[in-house]
Amino acid sequence: MYILISFLSKTEKANDLVHKMREHGFTGGTLFDGVGMRKVMPKVFDVPLVASLHSIFEEKGQINKVLFCVLENMEEVKKLSSIIEDVMGDLHKPNTGLIIAFKLDYVKGYDRWKDSDL
Repeated sequence: MYILISFLSKTEKANDLVHKMREHGFTGGTLFDGVGMRKVMPKVFDVPLVASLHSIFEEKGQINKVLFCVLENMEEVKKLSSIIEDVMGDLHKPNTGLIIAFKLDYVKGYDRWKDSDL
């Protein structure tokens, strides 16, 4: 078992990614909003913290998407990585994204989701 985490800079392509994942049999995962520290830190120190929090996260281009998927094997990791790159573009280019994957030593409850029709 593996966990694939992908940081997606092109948020406007998130729906396209989800549809392409489903077309290729990937029916599970979690997608949520995130903000990179490199984008936030300079702004936090420029103005008072509390006053700046709201404006920091609403600036265009500051939010990205983060995808978490639990996968059964390395073949699935590579297949999903290829799908992500097909949708997002060459990940070696700036402002596209990043994919990381880790082998999992312990997973409980996965069997409940893997055959789900979500």
